[in-house]
Amino acid sequence: MAKIICADDEPYMQRLYANILGMRGHQVQLCPNGQAAIEAYAAEPADLVLLDLIMPDLSGIETCRELRKRDDAVTVPILIVSGVDSEQSIMECLSCGADDYILKPFNPAELIAKVTMALRRSSERAGLKGFSPGMVFAARYEIIRSVGSGGFSTVFEAQDQTDDKRVALKVFEWPPNTRKDPKFVSAFLRESYELSKLTHPNIVTFRDFGQHGPYYYMVMEFLDGQTLDDLVEKQGALSEESVALVGVEVARA
Repeated sequence: MAKIICADDEPYMQRLYANILGMRGHQVQLCPNGQAAIEAYAAEPADLVLLDLIMPDLSGIETCRELRKRDDAVTVPILIVSGVDSEQSIMECLSCGADDYILKPFNPAELIAKVTMALRRSSERAGLKGFSPGMVFAARYEIIRSVGSGGFSTVFEAQDQTDDKRVALKVFEWPPNTRKDPKFVSAFLRESYELSKLTHPNIVTFRDFGQHGPYYYMVMEFLDGQTLDDLVEKQGALSEESVALVGVEVARA
């Protein structure tokens, strides 16, 4: 069974998580807030993290972002629970790196199902956890670190040994039935080929794609920077002039 960290400032919800998940045999560690969840994960990483959206000090979104900065929490499933039923709230949670959004009040069966599916997807991606720093993928790309994941893919910062340039290596680990579907594979290869023909200063350079063992992959130039979310979080809302300039460059791309 899995170790699950549950962060919620309401004692009732803590007891609920302990009872529902504990009855399924999971080891549940309860935390009263986001900071406590971060400290608990640092002391002993968990298999899944469950966060309440609205908590004192750190919200579920802020806690999720802090956890995703850890190398050992890039791929761990994170579920955010909230009583806010709005498209914007759901999008914000998924954009910050959460794997799923559970609306309160929830049915215990729904919680169990979503936790089980998140753990199953994590298990299916377990093969990618063996991509440790120093490993050479496809006899060409030396893994430096994992920088993000989603769905059935993980992105690594790597070094192309043919020219010593840093690249973003996106490795897909699809289920066996998907890998064996000729139409799906053909569509992936066709799209990759079309992307490889695009050249523009405002578009990330597409360098390579292919198959290595059970994995399909794409390789792009590596851009070491910050996301728009990070920029707005640090500096606040952008000026109209800045938005206009960015908009022009995006339109050119």
